[in-house]
Amino acid sequence: MQVFSGWNKRKQGRSQGRRWACARGFSLFDVMSALVVTGVLSATALPVGRTSVSTYQMNSAIQTMSRDLEQARLKALESNGAVTVRCESDETYSVAGKLRRLPGGVRFSDVSADSVVFGHLGAVKDGVAQTFVLVSKVEEEAELRVRIAGAVEVRK
Repeated sequence: MQVFSGWNKRKQGRSQGRRWACARGFSLFDVMSALVVTGVLSATALPVGRTSVSTYQMNSAIQTMSRDLEQARLKALESNGAVTVRCESDETYSVAGKLRRLPGGVRFSDVSADSVVFGHLGAVKDGVAQTFVLVSKVEEEAELRVRIAGAVEVRK
């Protein structure tokens, strides 16, 4: 019987130790480790996210500006008259007198054309190709070139 009761005492001692091992919750070390890992991952992902947003804004500006140039050309053909697309400031331009704004973070470069006039045949009126240069927050550039015939070409 002595052997059996000693075994019982050892079993009770182990179960008390296990109770501490099975306790619910996290230690301070566990929480701090998780915070460090989260911080490192966030710091790594932040520049990628910022660049992605800038690229999205640049693509949106390219699509909007090229669409407006094409619509101005079509309006010149329909109305059998001249239609002007003009840079009003670093971030705004007008199409046939209607003011438009580039998406946030995108602006016209200093070397960009001031304006382009589409004639009644849809071609550039003065016979010289014009180039609008867009610049994003991260200094990414894109060119929208209006050819003499009125077609719009995009270069990144």
